[in-house]
Amino acid sequence: MNKIKLSVLLIIFVFLGYILGNFFPFQANKNLDEGIGGEAILEITIMTEKQQLLSGIEVNVAEKIGPPSLGGVVLTNDKGVAVFNIKPGSYYVFFNSSNFPTNLDYPEPRAINIEEEKLNKETIILFDKL
Repeated sequence: MNKIKLSVLLIIFVFLGYILGNFFPFQANKNLDEGIGGEAILEITIMTEKQQLLSGIEVNVAEKIGPPSLGGVVLTNDKGVAVFNIKPGSYYVFFNSSNFPTNLDYPEPRAINIEEEKLNKETIILFDKL
C-alpha cells in the first residue's frame, strides 16, 4: 500500500509540475548574459593627442551604454590596443569612469558597427584636461 501511495504522490507532483510549468514557464535562461563574444575582430587603439599610446586603459564595448556584457571589457596592451572578438552588429565604445585616468578628459561614447569577416579598427584619441 505504501508503494501505491508513493506512486500516486509522484504522479500528482509530475502533473502539477507540468501544469505549473505551462502556466509559469521557467525563463531563467533568458536572464543569463550570453555576452557579445563572436568571430568578428575589433581592434581599438587608444592614444593621447600627442600620439602617446596608452596601456592598461579599460575599454568597454556594449550594445547599449551601461554595464558591458560578457566579452565587452578589455584592457589595452603595451601598444595601446584593446582586441575584442565579438558578434557583428551595432555597439558603443566607452570607458569605465571609476578607473579612467584623471589627467584626461572623459570622452563621449562612440557608436560603431562591426562587420563580420573583416578586421574592424577604431582609434580613439584622448585629450589632456585643461
